[in-house]
Amino acid sequence: DERTVADYLVGEVLAGIPESQLEVLRCTSVADPIPSALAVELCGREDAADLLDALARDLGLVTRWGPDRAEFRVQTMLRSYLAADLQRQGPDRVAALHRRAARWWDRRSRPAEALRHASRTADPVVVLDLVRRRAGTLVASGEHGVLAAALEAVDEAPTADAWRAALSAHLLLHRGDV
Repeated sequence: DERTVADYLVGEVLAGIPESQLEVLRCTSVADPIPSALAVELCGREDAADLLDALARDLGLVTRWGPDRAEFRVQTMLRSYLAADLQRQGPDRVAALHRRAARWWDRRSRPAEALRHASRTADPVVVLDLVRRRAGTLVASGEHGVLAAALEAVDEAPTADAWRAALSAHLLLHRGDV
């Protein structure tokens, strides 16, 4: 029963965590995995990665991850709870965090990750700007699904139609359907 587990999380686990660490967990719940620098960006705190590291060391709710162990992962059920808690605080806050993550990944020339986050903002301006600047790279690297999902996320935007048509034509050509 998910409600029982959620009640346990709140009553037994999260109740003992300082608000500063809870806020870092909430803000970073939009990303998985969480590079240290992205945690700092999302939370606006220079010590965000240190707080995540303390949670990894002290409670085991967060684990270090990646080849150089510079990224973090939050236990799946806890992350889901935190994301829902963040959503209850308002979809604008969630969208703002995804917008920040999109810009962060874009600055690091990681367009697929950037577009995944941009798609979650439901902001056609953000999504289509990334598509305009990064579509060539994404198509060349075979990230067709990311592009398709992003264009679907801004389905009502009239300028998305041209990108949808171009992507569709590329996919047909890629499959050999001239």
